[in-house]
Amino acid sequence: MHGGVPQSATRIKLADHEPPTSSEAVKATLRGIRRAIGAAPARKAPAVAEIMRDTAYAAPTGLKGLRDRALLLLGFGGAFRRSELVSARCQRFAGNRGRIAGDDSPEQKPIKKGKA
Repeated sequence: MHGGVPQSATRIKLADHEPPTSSEAVKATLRGIRRAIGAAPARKAPAVAEIMRDTAYAAPTGLKGLRDRALLLLGFGGAFRRSELVSARCQRFAGNRGRIAGDDSPEQKPIKKGKA
């Protein structure tokens, strides 16, 4: 507190009042909110290479399945965000013999050079 205005909980205690969070009405309200919203969602296991491989093999045959497999494996292998996959252009990935070219899309901001 370092000489400034005391925090709310401290001010309540200094005034000899009961903190509102200890009242039964507030506790019941918070229980209802937790019940309605639910607890924190359960964390999912990370997608490892084996899971991604199995997911890619499970994609349907045909052009849509090929597209889905390509997006899954490219996104996982390159650690791309969804927004990066959506904005990707085929030319960026074509002709590089298994490696991804640098991002030279026109949407990219130019790299600022430092003063020499």
